[in-house]
Amino acid sequence: SALVSAALPKTIAEIPRAMFASCTALKSIEIPGGVTKIGDRVFEESGLETIVIPGSVRELGSWTFHSCTALAAVSLSGAMTEIPGYLFQKCTALKSIEIPESVVRIDFAAFGGSGLEAIVIPGSVREIRFAAFENCSALASLTLLPGVVEIKSLAFKNCTALRAVDIPESVEKIGKEAFLGCTGLREVMLSQKTALESGVFPPDTEIKYSD
Repeated sequence: SALVSAALPKTIAEIPRAMFASCTALKSIEIPGGVTKIGDRVFEESGLETIVIPGSVRELGSWTFHSCTALAAVSLSGAMTEIPGYLFQKCTALKSIEIPESVVRIDFAAFGGSGLEAIVIPGSVREIRFAAFENCSALASLTLLPGVVEIKSLAFKNCTALRAVDIPESVEKIGKEAFLGCTGLREVMLSQKTALESGVFPPDTEIKYSD
């Protein structure tokens, strides 16, 4: 598509599924403050470079920004309660993002294969789901604030730039191979009360206990 920019009508409440998908020339768009839902795959594989999701948006669909390889700046709505599945997967230009404190769950492969270099998981997040950050090879800084309860399987697998991780005592369980393939991971701090499934960390990672 030759569409370079777009301004939606102020009366629109929902942006329907795949509306701007594969609009490779689309660099920016203004989303009106009355929008409450953005559907699945709306901007998938588009040329978006920056976007602001207004505070009126309560729901983002899965795959919304999947493979937006030029997307470098995102401001998320403070009304969102989850980061949906595959939302920023393969967004290789996305180096950082602020997750609102309204978010309680980061879903399947939400940031998988993205360009993230640093991320702070706020204390509102209770669950980091399957493969949420898998293959984020540039991710060197991971901050998990107290509040996270479960880290699912493969959540941070192959995050090869990670050197150390401090896992808060609020985490009750870490799933299979959650940090496997993190070849640079040298040190992990966690509670002895945290249940670990098989192969969570690389075999040469030093485990230290906070209690």
